[in-house]
Amino acid sequence: ATVHEVHLVTVYEDMEDGDNYGDDMEEEEDVDDDEVDAMDVEEKKLSDFPGVGEMQSEIERLERSRWKDVKVEVKAALEVIKQSDGAVENIIRAAASSSLLGRIALSFLTPFLYTRNSNGCPVTSMRAINFISFDGEVMEKLWAAGEEGRTAWCIAWEYGSRGRKDSEISGYVPRGVGVDGVVDTLGRKLQEIYFKTGIKGNLEGRFMVAAQKVWRDIWERSERSRNIVSDRRKFVWSDVRGTGVDKDGLRGEMETEDGGEYLGMFKNAKTGRILKDLPFSIAFKERYAMWCALVEQAKSITHAFSGVMDDGGFRAPSYVQIKVRREKLLEDSFEELWKLGGDLRKKLQVNFINEHGLEEAGIDGGGLFREYLEALIEEGFLKRGYFKGTDNETLLPKEMERGGGEVMEFLGRILGKAVYENVLVEPRFSRVFLKKMLGRSNAVEDMKFFDEEIERNMSKMRDLREEDFNNLGLTFEVSSRTDARGRYLGTKPQMVPLLPNGLDTPVTKANVLQYIYLLSHHKMNIELHQATIKFLKGFREIIPEKWIAMFSPEELQMVIGGEEGPINIPDLKAATVYGSGYHLSQPYIQDLWDILENECTEEEQRNFARFQTSVGRRPIRGWGSLEPRPAIQQVHVGEGGGGAGERLPTASTCMNLLKLPKYQDRKTLKMKLKQACNSGAGFELS
Repeated sequence: ATVHEVHLVTVYEDMEDGDNYGDDMEEEEDVDDDEVDAMDVEEKKLSDFPGVGEMQSEIERLERSRWKDVKVEVKAALEVIKQSDGAVENIIRAAASSSLLGRIALSFLTPFLYTRNSNGCPVTSMRAINFISFDGEVMEKLWAAGEEGRTAWCIAWEYGSRGRKDSEISGYVPRGVGVDGVVDTLGRKLQEIYFKTGIKGNLEGRFMVAAQKVWRDIWERSERSRNIVSDRRKFVWSDVRGTGVDKDGLRGEMETEDGGEYLGMFKNAKTGRILKDLPFSIAFKERYAMWCALVEQAKSITHAFSGVMDDGGFRAPSYVQIKVRREKLLEDSFEELWKLGGDLRKKLQVNFINEHGLEEAGIDGGGLFREYLEALIEEGFLKRGYFKGTDNETLLPKEMERGGGEVMEFLGRILGKAVYENVLVEPRFSRVFLKKMLGRSNAVEDMKFFDEEIERNMSKMRDLREEDFNNLGLTFEVSSRTDARGRYLGTKPQMVPLLPNGLDTPVTKANVLQYIYLLSHHKMNIELHQATIKFLKGFREIIPEKWIAMFSPEELQMVIGGEEGPINIPDLKAATVYGSGYHLSQPYIQDLWDILENECTEEEQRNFARFQTSVGRRPIRGWGSLEPRPAIQQVHVGEGGGGAGERLPTASTCMNLLKLPKYQDRKTLKMKLKQACNSGAGFELS
């Protein structure tokens, strides 16, 4: 569509479509004076605008076509456009699709996205978008009018759905079809195009693009609000299976700056295309297996040899040795690892320096590295103040102070290293931040994951009366530590306009949605912008964006820290190995597992897993996928050691090892086990 590129026209489109609004936050382009004058025109005849003659010719053609049943609605829609205030030319110019109904649906984009007049005042035409996107009868007729009608329906849904809450979606689908029916119908057609017919013409091409956007929108809403569809497995195409990794293709893609496209990394190009366009149509377990294969192949390329010859003609091994002090963990790690950049993918061998300045005994066979990485992430993400907690106990980066960019970039590399090495870590990140990691921007409905109080207040504002707004005296401004370009203003918040002249622009019943969109955008996208781009710069040096684009925010959190929910004690039991006299067949060990499974709450079970492995969540591929595997070792307490009855169980989390004394009875075992696990300690008790 051809539309005026005026201030804030595309703000909400950026938020929804994943464009990183603010990544290039430089000076804004000035609006051409002629365009401003055109927007100020309120009284013009419909026939005065470019493209209208062609549209009216198409309307005449409707009388002879199968679209006759929607002719009245089409003419009425054009009348609404003609009568709308401001931005009329934008509406008409947006109607540039080769399909009449596509043009009409697209024509509602501009008034919905809001523009301004020459005085900087917001101008909207919600009547227009309401007419077609919120009128169930018109939408139902479009849905029933064949593939072309459903294409227009999808376009109208795409833009109209941006004003709808997740809880409202079921009221805006065809009666008798429901959300489930929409998912089934669009899914079948998309699957047919992908696997049977291909794109045979412009109509199918337009349908494919529009239908994919609707499918993705409903899928994301169903992930955010679980009651949208009856069964989320409806999105999975059962006949799509994973594909192997093309090592040569991956090697070439790893050499590209952005990590490459899926099409070159997998043996089956069609599966690669689906991963790029509709990843959720492949079951998560299948995608995760492909991800693991991708990383393992990347490791085989990186870890074998660095490929650099030294002066003696020998190839240098692809590992890096570092020495760090425990009490200066973050500072020493930064000093040792910052210069590596993307070479942090190489193996690390860690030597700890004690408080006396001496190297601690032992050789790092992998356990010390794991302990080091877990401790470093705890230090950087939980203790130093670079991240803040949300209402639902997840993490977001704080507004970045000047000079803090290198540390955020370094923390991004460290988390990327943990993901690359399949080391599960404890921090849980906000969905808002996870979407940024995936290269997506946040929408209004994501506010509940950012700040529940703001979300509640925004929800109430939708239902206020005009006199309520007059009493509130709100204007288009927000209290923030960052300006409209994402630049840090200092520790003391300042009032920041959400649009030009925002301090003097009142919030009214007519423009409240615009205010909600802009407030959400500033809070979730702009305030986080500087810290996020620095963090992602480091993270993507280890894990390119396209490598994780196959996941949703919730799935990415599982990749980082394991599955939420019950930890599955039977699976942990099956994966555990024993040493120093213990064996699964012994009644004492059977008592241990029976206590954990039947006499502990889910929280206590998670505490046990956290005590032994440092993470209270189950790995995606089960406990047997941990390296090293979970183990239980008998602790022999000699005379003078306090006796087994007095000693608590201890753990070496770097080895996933539980050190369990043999108590005299089941009651003591249960008491000591719960006491140790609920203490929140682990390795340091040894």
